[in-house]
Amino acid sequence: MSEELNVKSIEDIVKQWLADNEQRVIDVSDKIWELAEIGFEEFGSSQALIDEFEKEGFDIEKGVANMETAFTAEWSNGEGPIIALVGEYDALPQLGHEIAPTKKPTGKPGHGCGHNLLGAGSMAAALAIKKAMSNLDIKGGVKYFGCPAEEGGAGKVYMVRDGVFDGIDAFVRWHPMDVSYVSVSPSLSLYSVKYEFHGKTAHAGINPHLGRSALDAAILMDIGVNYLREHTTPDVRIHSVITKGGDAPNIVPDLAEIWYNIRAP
Repeated sequence: MSEELNVKSIEDIVKQWLADNEQRVIDVSDKIWELAEIGFEEFGSSQALIDEFEKEGFDIEKGVANMETAFTAEWSNGEGPIIALVGEYDALPQLGHEIAPTKKPTGKPGHGCGHNLLGAGSMAAALAIKKAMSNLDIKGGVKYFGCPAEEGGAGKVYMVRDGVFDGIDAFVRWHPMDVSYVSVSPSLSLYSVKYEFHGKTAHAGINPHLGRSALDAAILMDIGVNYLREHTTPDVRIHSVITKGGDAPNIVPDLAEIWYNIRAP
C-alpha cells in the first residue's frame, strides 16, 4: 500500500468513525457541560470520559500526579510511536448560563472556555485514531491525558513535574474557537501564585492606630504591580484578585490574600 493511499485510508476510517459516533460524542460533551465542575473537582466529568475509554479497551490510570481527577487512557497496537492528545474538562465559577438564544446567567459554575467540547473532542480524536490504527494494523499507540484544573489551577504543571508526559512521540491538542485553523505557534505559560499578608486586628472606629492592616499591604502590593505593567513586554498578562480581605469594614483585618495569574512567553 502506497503512503498516499495509506493516508487516504486513515482519513476515511477516521471520518467514518466520527460520522457513526457523532451523537455519542455530543452526549459526553453535554454531560460535562451540565456538570460544570470547577478545577480539581471534576469527578463526574473525568469519569464520563473514562467510561468511554474503558468501553474501547483503553488502559486507564486514575489519580495521576496525586490529583484525583487526573487520568491517562492508553491503547497500544505493538511497538511504535505514541500519539498523545490532551483533554480538559473543568468549568469556571459564576459563568453558568441557561441554554437560550439570549444571555441568561445562572450565577453557578459554567464552561466559559468550552472545555466540555475540548475534553469530548479530544476523546473522539483518540478513539478515531485507535480505530484507524486497529483496522490498518498500524503499529504504535494513542494516549489521552485527562488534565484537570486548566483554568488557573495548573494541573499540567504537576503532571510535568511527575513525568506523566514522558515517553510520547507527538502531542496534539485543540481548543474551541469561533474559527477553525491550525497553529504551531507557542502559547503563553502561566504562573499562579498567592501572597498572604498578616497584620493585627483593632476596632477601626475606636482605636485603628493599634491595628496593622493586612489588607493595606495587599493593596499596596497590587498598586506596585500595576506600575510594573509599563515595564513588561506587550505579551505579558498579569491578573489578580483579592481572595481574603477581612470580614467587616469596622475591623482592621489581620489577614489578607491576593492571587496572581501571570502569563508570559
